[in-house]
Amino acid sequence: MAALEPITRAPRVLLVDDETVILNCLRQFLEFDGYEVRCASSGEAALALVGEGFDLLVTDLALGGVNGYEVAQRFREANPGGKVALLTGWSRNDTHGEAVDLVLTKPLRSADLLAALRELRGGGE
Repeated sequence: MAALEPITRAPRVLLVDDETVILNCLRQFLEFDGYEVRCASSGEAALALVGEGFDLLVTDLALGGVNGYEVAQRFREANPGGKVALLTGWSRNDTHGEAVDLVLTKPLRSADLLAALRELRGGGE
């Protein structure tokens, strides 16, 4: 009898961006790569979801109202082992903080995003 393979679940991602086109494109890239994606179009909407148990947060910095840093901090509190990628059109020097593991500058290619997230999760699983 063959050994049973362990059942693994898709990594869960909370994706946050206030630009609908970007949000939908990123969602499609992530889902195609095997992620389970939950979307929020504002920082406030993201805060309502952070407690649902996620492995990753991918958030824009400039969301208006509650920004990406605030979302990242609350995400860390609710998901202690979770990783955070911050997307920004601003300089990387303007984006720092303990709650952020990775900063990616927009515009970015889907392949770059996916490769960065794989590395963030532990090296190309």
